[in-house]
Amino acid sequence: MRINLNNLAIDYSDNGSGIPLFLIHGYPLSRALWEPQTAGLADVARVLALDLRGHGGSDPGPGPYSMSVLADDCRGFLDALGIARPVVLGGLSMGGYVAFEFYRKYPQRIAGLILAATRAGADSIAIRRLRQPERRVSAQSSRRCCRKYFPKDPFRPGRSW
Repeated sequence: MRINLNNLAIDYSDNGSGIPLFLIHGYPLSRALWEPQTAGLADVARVLALDLRGHGGSDPGPGPYSMSVLADDCRGFLDALGIARPVVLGGLSMGGYVAFEFYRKYPQRIAGLILAATRAGADSIAIRRLRQPERRVSAQSSRRCCRKYFPKDPFRPGRSW
């Protein structure tokens, strides 16, 4: 599905009914990461996942993308869907950073947090520098990225990218 949010086309999924469970992917992933959970939990919750701006099928919009901007996008997403009740918010990696920021800004909208492979503070300068190659990688086609940055598959001798 697709929704217009802050003049951006945002792709999302919305499955099931009940307490809202809103899942936020990490960088440089998309909501596709959550497909097993959206399918598997739809009988006990309303499972929501979106492609954050600039990820998956969503429009990029102007940058840079701060956690505050992404948290505001998430609030706007819930508002656009008419979800006023508190949600269980789950975030993986960068999605956890967004979830923490959402909680800081909108604590009344949170029924619970699920956090995986994330932390409450911003990355250090050293960690940010390590991410520089990822930015270059994400701008290239996936096949070229694999050839350039990853060795041949060690589990299938002779296979090349």
